[in-house]
Amino acid sequence: MSTPRPKDDQLDWLRHDRNASHYVRPRAPTALLDSAACSDDVRLLLAVASSQGGGERRQAVRDTWGRARPDSRLIFMMGHNGSSRLSPELTREAAQHGDIVVEDFVDNYHNLTLKTLFMLKWAASRCAPALHIMKTGDDVLVNVQHVLEETEARRPVEGPLLLGTVGDRRPQRCPCSRRHLPQWLYPGDVLPAFLSGTGYLMSRPAVMVLLRRTADVPLINLEDVYVTGLLASRTPAIPLLTAATVHVDRPLLASAAGWLRGW
Repeated sequence: MSTPRPKDDQLDWLRHDRNASHYVRPRAPTALLDSAACSDDVRLLLAVASSQGGGERRQAVRDTWGRARPDSRLIFMMGHNGSSRLSPELTREAAQHGDIVVEDFVDNYHNLTLKTLFMLKWAASRCAPALHIMKTGDDVLVNVQHVLEETEARRPVEGPLLLGTVGDRRPQRCPCSRRHLPQWLYPGDVLPAFLSGTGYLMSRPAVMVLLRRTADVPLINLEDVYVTGLLASRTPAIPLLTAATVHVDRPLLASAAGWLRGW
């Protein structure tokens, strides 16, 4: 299935208010459903972007790389479909697995920045023991053991840092691109250095700093550019590090569920 291409009129809400803190409300309870919790043993939070109709993908993640282990915690973050009423199927899934968070925003491709910011909010307020947060999606393959090894190599965490793969710094102006960035949202010819949103690792100090900076940096529709680029580049800048072990991929769902069951 093709990814929706953002059109200027679908981003019109950003013309009215680009203050991210007005949408995420970092200090207020906003979740429509929160079945997840963190224990004191959690070192790594796996924060996975999902959607209400993505039950098959969520189960594939649970069965493979996201399966329960004492040193990591898995949550699936999603928004609503335009109504605060949740489907009985999703409510049952949340009660069974205890890993679903539904936040107060319309869940579509153009609101991915809000989805990631709600992940940061949940990590800050609901998962204090986690020293690192891995942000990714339910269509992605993550080698959790390699990520944990990377976090272990960098202990103790002394300051904010971000690890991942550096993305293309040329803004896409063509509406035909799924990464279309209108000039009225970002007039510059070069994007700040940022990490690809397919998956990146954040230290807990980085999460706290990024959340604080949302009130000062106007929103754009590209979550990786906004979070790891625009927010992270504020003075003092958060270091962006390329880590070979923090590598993610998008496999075919069925084949991934098959060969990864031994992980």
